Amino acid sequence: MSIVLVVDDDADTRVNMADILTDVGYTTHTADCAEGALEKARQQPYDIGLIDLRMPGMDGLTLCGHLKRLCPNMATMIITGFPHDGLIEEASAVGVKSVVTKPINFGKLLDMVQESLSRDN
Repeated sequence: MSIVLVVDDDADTRVNMADILTDVGYTTHTADCAEGALEKARQQPYDIGLIDLRMPGMDGLTLCGHLKRLCPNMATMIITGFPHDGLIEEASAVGVKSVVTKPINFGKLLDMVQESLSRDN
């Protein structure tokens, strides 16, 4: 099964996403900041990353760029409660597959994860 990295500074969101993904069979690792995510990605490759847009320190788009260099085959999705004009274009420019808005519709998120993984394989 695919390995998912969930990165969000909000503990409830991070834990909920990880629990749901684990319940449906994904191996899930979490980080509460960009630096923690980069450390995990240096230790092992991930198939997909669910990355919060706004976090203290490094933002999610910058993190996605770094993750793509560490894990070139990793699909990335931005999770945000703050969508803005041009976000999809900005995300696409760093290789992000999808943008998901909060509050998260977990059924839709699972479909998007599966679709993204299927497209990359």
